[in-house]
Amino acid sequence: KGLQFVSYARAENPLNLNLILTEANFYIQTGETEKFEILMNEAISQDPNNPTLYFNLGVVNAQKGNVSAAKRFYNKAIDIDPSYEFGYLNLVSLILAGETPIVEEMNGLGDSKADNARYDLLNSKRISIYRECVPILEKLISINENKEAIMTLKNIYGTLGDKKGFSRMEKLIK
Repeated sequence: KGLQFVSYARAENPLNLNLILTEANFYIQTGETEKFEILMNEAISQDPNNPTLYFNLGVVNAQKGNVSAAKRFYNKAIDIDPSYEFGYLNLVSLILAGETPIVEEMNGLGDSKADNARYDLLNSKRISIYRECVPILEKLISINENKEAIMTLKNIYGTLGDKKGFSRMEKLIK
């Protein structure tokens, strides 16, 4: 009934941003992500400088496995509002999710020469993922000393062997 009411109200006032967002909210709650995305894009056309709209598209694309689109939307949210913490956090989370299949494969390798070579290649990819996250987390921490970001960056610095960065994060935690 709520969706019927919103549809009726939108027919009367199709450009009302609040009604568009209300209808989009119904669709995201029912898992109809395609309709949600259409409405988010409609909202963006009316309010192109709203980072939350791009962030929401990032979340939906990340859930659907569209990593490059999700990154693009998170970056757009951050470009619009460089202090938009959720954009940084979700971007880092999305990037770090790429580590999981790498670690799983690394853990399944044996001790042969070929496996050791494969391990080194995978470890290199893993380190690249960490390095991609460092400037994003540093930027976030410079905006707000977000504890989650500090802990994540501390762990990354530890894995990378960056003692100076690790110590700096330790001090921020204390």
